[in-house]
Formats: sequence, structure tokens, C-alpha cells
Amino acid sequence: MTPSPASSWSAARPAAPLIESLAGGAATGAADPLFFVVGDPENPETRRMTAALGPVGRVAVVAERSAATDAFGRVSAFPTLLRIKDGVIAAAGHELGDVVPAPAHRTAPARPALVGERV
Repeated sequence: MTPSPASSWSAARPAAPLIESLAGGAATGAADPLFFVVGDPENPETRRMTAALGPVGRVAVVAERSAATDAFGRVSAFPTLLRIKDGVIAAAGHELGDVVPAPAHRTAPARPALVGERV
């Protein structure tokens, strides 16, 4: 069995668990996510990351010092996740839970009905 592109690099890499989660179907909270992979497009590790993220959303490979990283405040910690809403950074963090919005339909958990109570 051939390993998936997401699981073929060292788990010691900071973004590896996140990429594995996304490649495995984790929700991004976006209809059309865009991923920036910082690295050399010829580097095998960069290629593995883009291959793993490609089925999840659009992928752009950029240099560490680029217009893309500068536009988001010179991103220097990886992975960095941003949720953009109406052209403004609405949330930022290093894990999906930091930026994926809670479903709007979520309500408080229902309690069990008491014996004899109308439901």
C-alpha cells in the first residue's frame, strides 16, 4: 500500500499534523480554501505538501519573504491559519479550531425529558 502524500514526511514538521488532518477530510469552514505553502516549488517536501492539499483547496507556493507573506503581516510561524471575512482577517491561529467558525445552527444540548413531562 502506498502512503498518502500527507503521511510521507516526518511528523516532526510543524505543519504535518494539520496537513494530514485536512487531507483526511477535516472541515476548513471555507467553501473554497486557499493554502499558501512557503517553500521552494522544486523541493520534494514542498511538492508533497501541495499534493496533499490540492484535493482540499487551491494551493499557491510562495517564498518566505514574498508579497503574500508580507500582506498577512510577515507570517513567520508555521502553520499559520487565517480566516478572512469581507477582506479582513477575522481569526488567526495555529490550529483549525482557532479559525474554523462554529456552525451557526449549533444549539445547547437538549436535556432528557423528565418522566411525565410533555415533549
